[in-house]
Amino acid sequence: MATEILAAGTTAAASSNFTLTAGQSATLLLKGSAGKATAPLQAHVIVEMQNAAGAWVHNQTLRGTEGSAVITAVGVFRCFRPAQNNAVGVDKG
Repeated sequence: MATEILAAGTTAAASSNFTLTAGQSATLLLKGSAGKATAPLQAHVIVEMQNAAGAWVHNQTLRGTEGSAVITAVGVFRCFRPAQNNAVGVDKG
């Protein structure tokens, strides 16, 4: 079952952190605003991974045209939504 980690919106925001250990994976899925089945095509969210120094670095970008990704690496992750005109959020399964 998927859990919302970033509510749909247009302002810059970061999701809560989530950790993956050896053998774990997470499926990240973009979602649109309430009542929308999918995210707008122009929407985007950045998946970030925390490096050894504690800084957040780009891992990949979720776009409305490719609205899901499976993360299998070990580490601490979050989703960051830059300010944009399209309401978008993220579910994690």
